[in-house]
Amino acid sequence: MATYAVVGSGPLGREVARLMRGSEREVRLVSRHPASIDGIVSREADALDRDALVAALEGAEVVFNCANAPYHRWTLDLPPLWRGIQSAATAVGARLVLGTNLYALGVSEAPLTNESQFAPCSEKGRVRALLEQELLDADRSGELQVAIVRASDFYGPEVAVSQIGDRFFPPLLRGKPAGVVGRADTPHSYAYLPDVARTMVAVGLNADAFGKTWIAPHAPPVTATELGRVAVSALAGIGIQAPVPTVKPVTRGMIRFAGIFNSAARELIEMFYQFDRPFTVDSADTERELGLEATTLEEGMRATLDWFAAEPSRV
Repeated sequence: MATYAVVGSGPLGREVARLMRGSEREVRLVSRHPASIDGIVSREADALDRDALVAALEGAEVVFNCANAPYHRWTLDLPPLWRGIQSAATAVGARLVLGTNLYALGVSEAPLTNESQFAPCSEKGRVRALLEQELLDADRSGELQVAIVRASDFYGPEVAVSQIGDRFFPPLLRGKPAGVVGRADTPHSYAYLPDVARTMVAVGLNADAFGKTWIAPHAPPVTATELGRVAVSALAGIGIQAPVPTVKPVTRGMIRFAGIFNSAARELIEMFYQFDRPFTVDSADTERELGLEATTLEEGMRATLDWFAAEPSRV
């Protein structure tokens, strides 16, 4: 029986683990506080405890790194976290698939692709670029087989902490304006989390996909205003005839003010470049090479609204 390990039991880790389940596979979900999922083996381990993590990963053919750190502590906590996972995966002889974002690629007037190079323009981006380069160097040296899967801002069922998460969907369900960072007329690419997980699984099960970086499938980019229009249709699709929602741009000044009291908001200021100008991706190469297709924005929003509607405490 083949063994696969998913490190990190946040929304992405849980979805990767669920997709990897199969009668011919043992799938382990490894975390300090692993979620309990039917058909998945839970292993408790701290990525900073190398011996414990090596023991939890022993025998795995592929390790999926879905681990993250609190947003305001990325620059401090990500380096030891990811390096610990890299070291443990190397020790057990597993291949490694990293799930990450686009911060390391910086600003681009053209859509970002699989071929986009590191060009970080933020401290968080520089830290990610450093760590991702270390992984690619390990792959090129033959020390560890690595693949990197990138995605823009997540949304989807179970995704609450996101640019379109708690601040967006619960207000829609109440018929209130939905908060969106940046200008209402600027196109932005959003990643449906199950599409990102499917990409990681497709890469992890394909030995030829290693040594490369992949942009997960994304639906066409939309402005915040267009996002609101899609939300109207998605609400109707789940049987809710709510008042037509509007979007409420969250400006740089608003974020600066919120940052006085909220560390996560304070950390978002340097990333505002992603929201005050077009920030888009082109995932056509990934879709063609891996045989994947992006979920439509309306279908993804309908599933996400369904999830939030079933969680009364969030609405």
